[in-house]
Amino acid sequence: MFDWDTLLNYIHAGNTANNRFITQVDSEGDLSPIIAAMANTTGGRIIIGMDIKNLHLIGTTVNETWVKSVVKKMCTPYIHLDIEEFVKNSKHIVCILVAEGQRKPYHYKKECYITDKGPSIRVASEDEINDMKRETAALQQFLDAESEESAIQQVESVSLTPPPFNHNSYSEAPEKREDLEDFDSITDDMMDIQTNNFFEEHHNQDSNNQTQRQVEETPQPIAAIVIEERERDPKAQSDRELFPLNTRQLKAVRFLKIGNPDMNRIQNKKYRNLYSVSHKTAHIELVDLVGRGILEQEGSGRSTCYRLSEAVLVVNSNTHR
Repeated sequence: MFDWDTLLNYIHAGNTANNRFITQVDSEGDLSPIIAAMANTTGGRIIIGMDIKNLHLIGTTVNETWVKSVVKKMCTPYIHLDIEEFVKNSKHIVCILVAEGQRKPYHYKKECYITDKGPSIRVASEDEINDMKRETAALQQFLDAESEESAIQQVESVSLTPPPFNHNSYSEAPEKREDLEDFDSITDDMMDIQTNNFFEEHHNQDSNNQTQRQVEETPQPIAAIVIEERERDPKAQSDRELFPLNTRQLKAVRFLKIGNPDMNRIQNKKYRNLYSVSHKTAHIELVDLVGRGILEQEGSGRSTCYRLSEAVLVVNSNTHR
């Protein structure tokens, strides 16, 4: 939630690569290049209407509709924005949240901008643009594999047991109706004698079926350092017991494995974007991977990122020999 207390915290952080203050926006050129640059790097926020140098609350006439319309028109490909606003002392303040993009490189007027270590932005070099293209290709490969895996799982989930027998289907066969009536009569007699036993057995059977379905639908635990290459390893079962991962964690490890050597890190924000989870859930699951020795943490605060641990890299390297 963007409010006065939150703004004070942002002011305390100052102008950085991920935290940018703009006193006033006079044209689309004051805003769009910065948004494209943040989308091309690690994302960030832009606060409009605050003179951070003199600590004056200025206010702005910029609103969400105008910002999104301008960015949609001037930046390619489309950049997703979250915009928050509040009013203090009759001054309208706007905060634009820019997520790190998944379709890099992003351009403003055919120029590709990136953020530097500080609040400034610059045009990316050809090598930097190529790195972004490789990152996007790796991510797309991962998403395609994920989509294919989902389709396979849907096929595998189809029951091989035929549909239950329907007595009513015999209503159209008069020659067999007499036999069916005899069968129903016998069934009714048996039901009168064994009603209690029947319902007890039926209930137990439903419970067993439900338990079986839950077991089948529960993702099987798997060792993080054992992906596809070690599926036939006799030690795999014990590894699974030692390293139970959920599906998102496993996919995150796979994502790090398919990236090029310069794209071997993942941040909380990218984890959230990939798996549609909250900031807290992403943090818990990434920290859990660190605690298991699967990932290593680098940096702190907004710069925190995670990479495969040396132990995992050694295992992977040995496996490919």
